Amino acid sequence: MKEFPTLPRLRLSPLGIVDDSSFSGIKFYLVFIPFSLAYLAVMFFSYSLCYVLGSLLSFREAEILRRRAQAFLKNSSRLLEEKEWDLAVFCLEQYCQLLLKYKPLVKRGSYPRSCSLRRLIRELGEHAPKVLVLVEDLDKLHYVARLEEAYIASRYLPYEYEEREVKDLYRFVVEVFRPLVEAV
Repeated sequence: MKEFPTLPRLRLSPLGIVDDSSFSGIKFYLVFIPFSLAYLAVMFFSYSLCYVLGSLLSFREAEILRRRAQAFLKNSSRLLEEKEWDLAVFCLEQYCQLLLKYKPLVKRGSYPRSCSLRRLIRELGEHAPKVLVLVEDLDKLHYVARLEEAYIASRYLPYEYEEREVKDLYRFVVEVFRPLVEAV
């Protein structure tokens, strides 16, 4: 069987170029010190640039989440007036979800990639314990669970909401949920 010659496996290191393919161990092909310093400078600059761009993108993303959350709440109110109960509940859930993602994004620069209101509340509660009342108080937990169910039901199930339950959910979101979460 014919063997093909192997090329040296070179990789860049802060100290120079390394040949990992040697049988006698690793060989260092040291290059001039200025190259190593240039390498370190480029790495530092690129990490700094990524941090700055990441912060700018996080700020922009946060503003988009905040704006969309407010639009969902406004749309929910309009849909209540038009007696579109199913869509109103869906918009309430979306408002809650986006608001719960907005707060950690502003505080920490990221948010959990989850659609579960309970999980988002618990994650936010790690830094703002007052919010945990939404999942620890049984009455409030029922409302949160109902909103969480609305996400699935309004999209995938042939379920129709009644006027009383939608207005009650809207009252909960506006009078209880929003003040607690916005205070964070």
